[in-house]
Amino acid sequence: MSVSGGMMRAPGLPPGTLRLEVREGRWPEGLPGHTFVIGPTPLPGQPFFFGPGALHRLDLAPVEGRLHWHTGRVMTEGLQVLSQLPRELFQDPRFLPMFGPVPNAANTALVPIQDGRLLATFDAGRPVEVDPRALAYVTPVGALSEWKITAPGVVQPLVMSPAHPFFDPFESRLYTTNTTSQPLHGTSLSRKALDTWVCRWDGEGALQRWHVNGAPFSQYIHEVLATRSFLVWTDSAVYPQEPGERWGLPRALPQNPYTDIAIVRKRDLVDGAREVEARVIRVPLEGAHIFADYDDDGERLTLWLAHANAIELPTVVAPGDVQYLTGEPVDPALYGLPTQADLNPFGRYVLHVDSGEVESHTRVLSPELWGLGLFARDQRPQALGRHHTAWVAYSGFEPGALTRRMMALYGNHPHRVVPPAQLPRERKSSALVRVELGRMEVTDGYALGGGRVASSPTWIPGDGEGWLQALVWSEQDTEVWLFRADRLSAGPVARLGAEGFRLPYTLHTAWLPEARARTSGYRVDFAEDIGPDYQRLAAPVREAVERILDRG
Repeated sequence: MSVSGGMMRAPGLPPGTLRLEVREGRWPEGLPGHTFVIGPTPLPGQPFFFGPGALHRLDLAPVEGRLHWHTGRVMTEGLQVLSQLPRELFQDPRFLPMFGPVPNAANTALVPIQDGRLLATFDAGRPVEVDPRALAYVTPVGALSEWKITAPGVVQPLVMSPAHPFFDPFESRLYTTNTTSQPLHGTSLSRKALDTWVCRWDGEGALQRWHVNGAPFSQYIHEVLATRSFLVWTDSAVYPQEPGERWGLPRALPQNPYTDIAIVRKRDLVDGAREVEARVIRVPLEGAHIFADYDDDGERLTLWLAHANAIELPTVVAPGDVQYLTGEPVDPALYGLPTQADLNPFGRYVLHVDSGEVESHTRVLSPELWGLGLFARDQRPQALGRHHTAWVAYSGFEPGALTRRMMALYGNHPHRVVPPAQLPRERKSSALVRVELGRMEVTDGYALGGGRVASSPTWIPGDGEGWLQALVWSEQDTEVWLFRADRLSAGPVARLGAEGFRLPYTLHTAWLPEARARTSGYRVDFAEDIGPDYQRLAAPVREAVERILDRG
């Protein structure tokens, strides 16, 4: 059985607490705080990445020799309503376009904000606040009237906002974007045109919004970052969608073979103004996740970009796919697995904002960098000014999942790192690597054997460079592995597990020193948010909405 394929189909844990035991090694004393992990809960017949958010917390201090793993569900109002509806309602083709085309799954990333508060996010929804102790949904960020709507819906209209907004701890503000899209020129079946707004939120008041000029993006925005002087986001790879797909047409084009980086000066976000100008700088190779040194000189940006060459999350292995390397049908055990068709460098770029020039660039290109790369780093305020080290979990390469369908898109892709004829015919291990950011070198790493896959790395403070936690999947179950962050090659110092502890694939993480009860009174009123027109929908929808309203 494929570990990678099984990860995409595991049913997940029910809400509650599971006691983990140390299966190997020794759990260090005095580890501070709590780690949080989020990922989708798979739903039968639905794309994996649209499942409701499963939110997990590991308390790092043992109680009576056991560590406690807590699981909750992030059930936004739209998901709560949908979970109560009869199946036959979904067979009416008018239902979802009227209800709202994509419920906010809030399953992708976690963003700590002021006062110990925590946000959960999704690329096709507003950020939502969750309770770090109860691991439960609290409220969306911003009323619907404060956002631009991409597609209408009576209960759950579609709001496009990136899964990685940036909380600026020095300003106590959240920065993000909000996009709408339409087919290019209104006619294209393969290209989109985005319209973008920059958004700012202080944690309590209304969302502020400025329309962006000068950034004609065509894919989607996955991450926003802030420095002392700038806001930055990219036209992201990894989740390409074409207008024609909504009518069942197959993909026609690969994702862009470059990354456009949009930059706005913070000082231009003037209260009362409606628009702001962006500068766009292009670098070769597609990418998704970014971070930057917070300290800048007012003219230059130093940022790091995890490239995502020829890798797509929605283009998964499916019945009828044929292996590119052998011409044989794909093993059904791999169905549902996203695949890739090239190696993924890790880049550092110094950009001069006003001139639009890339003053310098360096890329790490190591044999370990196969698969989707997820970052971990010290994100405490005192570490944001100058980044020194990053840890990256790479998912590895499964040659049996490389399909002719993917290679038809990416076989002749510009800037390929590995020519098609040299793609590996053997599985490449999932790996954890330590990257020294000044020299841009992989200085330490650990390759997982036995077909295991690592994801969701989390940096934890401690002596020296601290600790690195990762989730690791095998054919049997999921484990929590803990490493010394400066000694990955020595292997894990402890492995945690339990009978029945098997998670679906998880994504991003956060560390908090405390899991506080929420004290903020901020909340968006659901009744005011959607208005009265839900009463015109079918009786099961009306009744489900009213049950939520009755609970307050």
